[in-house]
Amino acid sequence: METLGLNPTRRVVAPRFVSVLITAPMLCMLIVFTGLLAGYAISVDVQGITPGSYVASFASFASVTDIVVALCKSLVFGLVVVTIACHRGLSTKGGPKGVATSVNATVVLGVVACFVINVFITQLTTMFVPQTIG
Repeated sequence: METLGLNPTRRVVAPRFVSVLITAPMLCMLIVFTGLLAGYAISVDVQGITPGSYVASFASFASVTDIVVALCKSLVFGLVVVTIACHRGLSTKGGPKGVATSVNATVVLGVVACFVINVFITQLTTMFVPQTIG
């Protein structure tokens, strides 16, 4: 791209950052909603729990803070993965074999980075956000 006089950061990296800022929270909310529906369906249909009992017990264990933390985590994970992918993608050399190596390294680094960051965010959350039990 640089040979053509195009800025790769502007043409490749920036759109990916914008897209992850839009799609990560939407995907997180879809997953949360799907999990709630699946939990409701299993509880009511399979286990025979009344719908009101499910809603009451769910409200006693979950809070809005949990949703906010999940949304923040999704944004952080998305930005970390995009940063790693763009860095590895723009520094790839060696033809198709180099691309395969970069893809493998990107997946491994992304998973490990998200795992480590998840541990830190969880620890910070438990230190600063009050937990209500029962």
